[in-house]
Amino acid sequence: MVSIILIGIQTALGRTVFELSPIPILTGWLLFLWLGSVVVASVFFIRDKSQANLQINHVQTEKVE
Repeated sequence: MVSIILIGIQTALGRTVFELSPIPILTGWLLFLWLGSVVVASVFFIRDKSQANLQINHVQTEKVE
């Protein structure tokens, strides 16, 4: 969200977003930070989901036997 505001500030100043100044560089870092947090959250979500499925399958096989 902050990166979008920074892009708006850069545009309001009349500068291009592709100019290498502190605002676009900070925006890039914030976008990479966001991407990293999405990847970590996705890994935790998938890991928890797969462990829950394994536990359900284990309980179902015990009932069959």
